Amino acid sequence: IVENSQLSANSISECLERLNEIDMLKYDKESQQVLVLYPLSSIPCPHQVHLKGEKSVYAMWAGGAIAVPIVYGAGTEAHITSICTHCHQPITFGMEINEEGTIGIGEQIPLLREWDPLPTKEDRSFPHFIDHFWLRVHFFCSEEHFKEWKDSRPDERGFLITFEQSVSICRTFYGNFFDF
Repeated sequence: IVENSQLSANSISECLERLNEIDMLKYDKESQQVLVLYPLSSIPCPHQVHLKGEKSVYAMWAGGAIAVPIVYGAGTEAHITSICTHCHQPITFGMEINEEGTIGIGEQIPLLREWDPLPTKEDRSFPHFIDHFWLRVHFFCSEEHFKEWKDSRPDERGFLITFEQSVSICRTFYGNFFDF
């Protein structure tokens, strides 16, 4: 970052530490690496987003994979790969963000499991955030797979949402997330 900016190393370090404190990213001061910039992760995750004309990136959770193209905005085309949490088969689908909204492309538009209840502000602390989002929001390739997975885990709370509902949640959450 220092090489590509006009700021001193100390200023950049202070800025990253402040962004870490307000939960905008996860910065490891010791290694001087940004580990997470929501919804992106430098740590390999099961959800990959391949942005057209760009390199592939990891998303922290299933909803984050849908959020990445939304964060990039209109004109973004992406191909997302992940797995069904129940059968572990690949799930792939595309997204195109245009001026009118988000369009899912491809035949496998996934269903996502969300948690219930929604997380509190305290739940957004790291690593608790990872427990709620990364480990508790999943793709399923069918309603049947969600039901079978849920039936095998009677203590799990949560519900199924559609691709369109997830897009709406991501737009709401990330629409102002980077405004500060």
